[in-house]
Amino acid sequence: MTARPSPTPRTLPARPLPGFGNLLRKDVREWRATSRALATLVGTTTLTLLTTISPWISRQRGMSIPTRVVDATTAFAGAGWLVLIPVAAALATLPIIVVERDRGTLAWSLTKACSREAFLMSKLVSGIGMFAAVGIAGPMIPAVVAATLAYGSVPDPAVVALTFVGTFALSALFVTLTVTVSVLAWSQAAAAVAALGILLGAQALDSILPELHDDLPTSIGEWVARWGFGGADGVATPIAYGIVLVGLLLVARRAFAQVDL
Repeated sequence: MTARPSPTPRTLPARPLPGFGNLLRKDVREWRATSRALATLVGTTTLTLLTTISPWISRQRGMSIPTRVVDATTAFAGAGWLVLIPVAAALATLPIIVVERDRGTLAWSLTKACSREAFLMSKLVSGIGMFAAVGIAGPMIPAVVAATLAYGSVPDPAVVALTFVGTFALSALFVTLTVTVSVLAWSQAAAAVAALGILLGAQALDSILPELHDDLPTSIGEWVARWGFGGADGVATPIAYGIVLVGLLLVARRAFAQVDL
């Protein structure tokens, strides 16, 4: 009787982003355990509340322009969601990788059963997700209430929803930018200067060449609002947004893979 050859064991496919779940839970716990989430919530809420009710305050003090009619929807939409909040997103997430290296936990984290890609994606997903919760959704609730009480009507729900989507998309771009810059700079001060320089450069380009405004990825929030009301003219903005977002991710991934810990 001849022996039958033993079957060759099947090789299970490698899991994508090994260790991502554990890293993500760790990063979310750090957001909740430190003052970052609370400071982000308080700062953005204060900012948007004051901007929302500032026309009402001016009206009460007799400083408003008589021909300018400001209602709840206009006041809410003009509360700096697409101007100030994305900058707050960049500032809130700037330290999330640099701090790991400064306190010596970066190398320790990467010795665990995880990949560098999983580490990087965990920082991005936790940063974007937590900021969406405490920096966008959190401030929007009191802003809607304040607009309702100050102007006597509820802001248009469609405008509120589109404002959230547009602010989320633009904030995600800013968070990806700061994470990429943090990987390249490896210094919080240098990363802050580089990120601020890029943001100011984009604003300067928009001012110098206004005809390029709709082609810049930073116009994604405005494009979402136009698209929501059927007024989007072309897809240049989302295409530019997608190209820049993917490009930043590829640069961050390549740079992080070459870092000597």
